[in-house]
Amino acid sequence: MKFSEMKPKQLKEVRDELVQLLKKETKLNPSRVTGLTNRSVTIEGGRIPVRYDHKTGELEVWSKASKVSGRRFTTTELIDIELTVSGFFNKYLYGKVTV
Repeated sequence: MKFSEMKPKQLKEVRDELVQLLKKETKLNPSRVTGLTNRSVTIEGGRIPVRYDHKTGELEVWSKASKVSGRRFTTTELIDIELTVSGFFNKYLYGKVTV
């Protein structure tokens, strides 16, 4: 089921599922997921904020504040985040489970 077709309660459960998945599978440790659409998602809190665009496959690290300055991720850790979020999108939008 596409995110745009979900009721607010379902969408909250899906966002919470993504937070738990990222805490388990990556070192991001986010506190919340916002702006979840069929195309993109914003992941806030944790070590660094990121935005993922599923259509382009781009993972963008962003920040509006200096609170995350000096925090580092290796390229491998960023790829793990991208693969985890991409797999999550594929599961919900296309019914494909990726490892």
